[in-house]
Amino acid sequence: MVTSGAAEAYTKVLEMCVKEGDKVLVEIPTFSSAIDNLLTLGAEPLGVQGDDHGMIPGELRNIMSKWRPEDADNPHSDVPKLMYVIPSSSNPSGATLPLERKREIYEIAREYNLLIIEDDPYYFLQFGSRLEPSFLSIDTDGRVLRADSFSKCMTAGLRLGILSGPDLLVSKVQSHVGFSQEHSNNLAQAVLHKIFEAWGEQGTKKRWREVSALYERQKNAMVSSAKKWLTGLAEFVEPQGGMYLWIRLTTIPDSRKLIEEKALAHNIAMAPGCIFSPNRDVPSPYLRASYSTISVDQIDVAMQRLAEVIKEEMACKS
Repeated sequence: MVTSGAAEAYTKVLEMCVKEGDKVLVEIPTFSSAIDNLLTLGAEPLGVQGDDHGMIPGELRNIMSKWRPEDADNPHSDVPKLMYVIPSSSNPSGATLPLERKREIYEIAREYNLLIIEDDPYYFLQFGSRLEPSFLSIDTDGRVLRADSFSKCMTAGLRLGILSGPDLLVSKVQSHVGFSQEHSNNLAQAVLHKIFEAWGEQGTKKRWREVSALYERQKNAMVSSAKKWLTGLAEFVEPQGGMYLWIRLTTIPDSRKLIEEKALAHNIAMAPGCIFSPNRDVPSPYLRASYSTISVDQIDVAMQRLAEVIKEEMACKS
């Protein structure tokens, strides 16, 4: 079904499937708005630690070991029934789950009868010629609902996406959307349809490769500037796609005040790492920098200013 972007797709699934008090599995770190959605619904996000390659299957297994697989059939059990994951070029870490990990995670989902929400707006922004297969592509049980976005790979102003998955589940979401807004924007759909007609399949894929290449050049510029200015102050792993650089400060245990106060005073807009975790009161040395719309020159200035702010903070604490 067509949606108003991937955000509406996963949001409507959450509204339909989650009730107050439910536990929902999310990666640490994950999209801050998804956490906000869950908290608004009264759900409890359970964080599963990730690394440079996304959610760690062993960490998921450890968390689920608190329950028995048969608890999934008990309506009175508090066993998680749903998992939210961004598998490709994740926001904020830029990590992409390899197929082997997807298979491990899927097997755990089968064991505990988990529904998987695969929020994948950055799928076509993976760097390189090979795209990792999706959870939906390995779904044999009808337990994956996948959200794709045209906003990221075509043009942001369209605000269109697609929800894919088992007919039974998608039809239920479609009914839910129909009660609230009837359908996604007709004009935007007509524009996108005309684009597809004009470009065809090969032209559309060419556009996706061009957008991915653009973001890769932006990433390269930010990585180069970060190495130039932040060496000795911060660490990072080059993202595998998407539009964000996930940076760990090596000398400052909590980035929140630095980013929300001092960086803003220097006209640097970044996001503190704590907002991408279910427990936002826990200090985080991470921060997220976006290279999506900023020029190469501005990227270099931003990294230089960030280095200056970090040094100022270190001087204050010494």
